[in-house]
Amino acid sequence: MQAVIETPARAQAFAQLELALYQARASGKRLVVAVIHLDWFYRINETKGMAYGSEMIRAVAERLAAGGQKAAGTGPEQGAHAAGVSADRRQKEEASARLGSGRTAVREVDSEVAASHLSRGAVRGAEMLACQIGENDFLLVQELDRNQPDGGLAVEAMKYAVESACELEGVESRLTASVGASIYPNDGRTSEQLLSRAETALSRAKAQGWGKICFYSLEDTERLNRWVAIEASMRTALYERQFSLSCQPIYRISDGKLRGFEALLRWNHPELGSVPPSEFLPVAEQNGWIVPIGEWVLREACQMLSSMQIYGLEQLIVTVNVSPLQLKDPAFPSMVANVLNDTGLSPSCLELEIKEDKQNPSDQPLEVLTQLRAQGVRLVIDEFGTGSFSLASLKQLPINGLKISPAFTQHIDMPSAERHIVEMVIALAHKLGLEITASGVEYIEQYRLLQEWGCDYVQGFMLGKPMKPDELDLSSLRQS
Repeated sequence: MQAVIETPARAQAFAQLELALYQARASGKRLVVAVIHLDWFYRINETKGMAYGSEMIRAVAERLAAGGQKAAGTGPEQGAHAAGVSADRRQKEEASARLGSGRTAVREVDSEVAASHLSRGAVRGAEMLACQIGENDFLLVQELDRNQPDGGLAVEAMKYAVESACELEGVESRLTASVGASIYPNDGRTSEQLLSRAETALSRAKAQGWGKICFYSLEDTERLNRWVAIEASMRTALYERQFSLSCQPIYRISDGKLRGFEALLRWNHPELGSVPPSEFLPVAEQNGWIVPIGEWVLREACQMLSSMQIYGLEQLIVTVNVSPLQLKDPAFPSMVANVLNDTGLSPSCLELEIKEDKQNPSDQPLEVLTQLRAQGVRLVIDEFGTGSFSLASLKQLPINGLKISPAFTQHIDMPSAERHIVEMVIALAHKLGLEITASGVEYIEQYRLLQEWGCDYVQGFMLGKPMKPDELDLSSLRQS
């Protein structure tokens, strides 16, 4: 088997993979098929120029062609194509691989390369195929011996080859890579099956935070099929009014009075059944449907609370979750103002929760949040402590309060680190003039501790489960 670098098109990569499969069928050997993605490679092009980026791609391609033999330790005198390789080895490589010439460069992986590859976890004598299938994507195929039942060591070696330091033009650079892999014949018997399933595994690796290795599993296909079904059904769900709201009460801990409700989105599909928000919200955020769905949720929630106020419940508020995608829309504050005007709800009765795990406070969201706060709308960081918001965000963002994640609240009634963290966060928030809501309260011991620490508001199954608006007892709400 031969290593192929910089194939002119994806079709040629398929052809090379088919050839590798033919040889594997004839020899009865197994193959690992891996797709390697260079994470955030656009940053290299943007900060150091396209020419430098091309040289980085070239260096990575040569390393992969050599079976991962090039490693750390490149010196300035070695240049772009000599990272960690001796002079005689470099001469062999330059003679056998001419990258950037517009032609396909072919290299036979010899025993010395295999030995170097072995030191990083592969098998001596293993042959591999390497094809560039995109601007910063590579396809690698390697035969597996009996000593490698799952291909994990071979893929680790591929990733190591990419991520080792490389010095170009006197500047040392390091890349990170995400890898998705499939195994022949376990995960497929055709090039199309193996490549598509390796790419499916790659998407999971990226979703887990980049820089990861994921092998294909049957659950990946099931998950993908589920995703596609949800995405297709979502296009009509909004207009067919398949979405609905549930309300979970929030109480003021100082006097036990009802403070308001959190509006929770629900989806009951005629064929898929009840689809949990954890499944359909990521789909909506990826395809952009979260914007119209979010506007519908906001309007329905404000209309619900406005209709309650005629029964003497003017002091209540409604809390609505907001996607970071909505906050990136400069027109979002105007939309909120229009909804409040149409429903007759005071801005002080609306509280927007910013999801901490995905929100990245850039200039535009900060401007949007400032406009919302100027309107009188309340802003709260949701699930504080479990995402990307730092303590610096507490002074940078125009927020009114924090909401502590149930991941912390559920352990405070036991000797634990969460107990001290929650107590500290409450004290810190109060010193900064922020209010605190604790969600996920399920036991009386948790409630009493939060009361002792001065928490402002509480929410959880102990105090009330989510229910449909028409199931609320308004007479008892007036009394509470």
